[in-house]
Amino acid sequence: MEFDQTTGILWGGEGGAPGTNDGIYTIDLTTGTATLVGNTGLGSNTPALCFDQAGNLYGTMGGGNNPNNLISINKTTGVGTIIGLIGFVAVAGMSSLPPPVSVDDSQAGILTIYQLAQNYPNPFNPTTRITFILPVDSKVSLKIFDVLGQEVANLITANLNAGIHEVDFDASGFKSGVYFYKIEANAIDGSAFTDVKKMLLLK
Repeated sequence: MEFDQTTGILWGGEGGAPGTNDGIYTIDLTTGTATLVGNTGLGSNTPALCFDQAGNLYGTMGGGNNPNNLISINKTTGVGTIIGLIGFVAVAGMSSLPPPVSVDDSQAGILTIYQLAQNYPNPFNPTTRITFILPVDSKVSLKIFDVLGQEVANLITANLNAGIHEVDFDASGFKSGVYFYKIEANAIDGSAFTDVKKMLLLK
């Protein structure tokens, strides 16, 4: 299964019997019900799915002792297109890394904007990392909320220096489901920043 961070929808692939097409599904996070989007049409199981940063869907195709192929999957129809041979057998998982934060050479060492990054990994179990950027020294709070809007964890309440900050969230005591993390920053120069992002705990 894989979580589409651009839409907040969970996707899964179905491994079919030899000679059959594999189903591509969306999965309701509340009930667990799977809805068929379509079949890849490639006649082999799809053991792993992955989204890129733009929300494009990819998968691995193949099983048994055969090397897997990398495929792209149409999110509207479920139809798969082979991109090329991965060269490994039984690839069971894929993941896309968040893009690195780049700093213009003329601004080296100077971070000019607030930013709250998507947690990584996501979905996660049981720990994930939250990264944020402060361009100015700020008083910061970083909190976790459930789908009902109830605060369930307070990760940070502190005065922090400008720069890149990382916080690990351990959800060992939490149930599977969607959670939200919210940052509020009030800077010494009078500026303020608030942002909220969604994350998915799967156990």
